[in-house]
Amino acid sequence: MQIEQALHQYLKANNYPIAQFARDIGIARSHLYKILHGTHSPTLHTVERMSTALDMTLAEFIAMIESPVAVDAVITQVPESNRKEH
Repeated sequence: MQIEQALHQYLKANNYPIAQFARDIGIARSHLYKILHGTHSPTLHTVERMSTALDMTLAEFIAMIESPVAVDAVITQVPESNRKEH
């Protein structure tokens, strides 16, 4: 799975607004949209901030991106009470 697909799926499934996620990782909303549409690639630093904002280790975040079913698995493993309020 590509990073843009995994992120979009995760954010949507967790009701995490794109604008809020952009603020949480410290990039412009327009830049995040470009990443989500596959026209820009995030730097390693941005990927690290993404994993932190999603309360994942970098390894968990990369595993989510690499596996086609990982997003569903991550979503179902995170209890609703532990999901961030946005």
